[in-house]
Amino acid sequence: MATSLTKGDGAGVYLKVESELPTGSLKGRGALYALHAEMARRAVAEVVASSTGNHGAAVAWAAKSVGIRAKSFLPCGANPEKLSRIRTLGADIVEHGKDISEAAEAAEQYTRNGHAFFLNDATNSDVPLRNSAFVVFTGS
Repeated sequence: MATSLTKGDGAGVYLKVESELPTGSLKGRGALYALHAEMARRAVAEVVASSTGNHGAAVAWAAKSVGIRAKSFLPCGANPEKLSRIRTLGADIVEHGKDISEAAEAAEQYTRNGHAFFLNDATNSDVPLRNSAFVVFTGS
């Protein structure tokens, strides 16, 4: 409970510190849910992302959590710290293109033969609220 934010009226304020999650952001929950939803529809042996950061890490973590391979497409020259985090969470890295649009095109092309699932957080309807934050109030 965040006591510094309470008014002393008995209503508690609780914070969910998303930066403490394994991926460092809230995107892990959305990636894991979307991956589970796809796996309920069909067998998935590999999940693919295109990201320059948090989504790539989230997909890598989700894949590792369910025991499948992950591959993340990033533009050439992507931030080395973010690339390292994605790799550390278990994804293979493919650097392609000058920007995220070209990397995303390569990811989509890679999955066209159907052997991998392209989890795009901007367009996949199974990503809950596109990872929007929410607030829960408790007390009176």
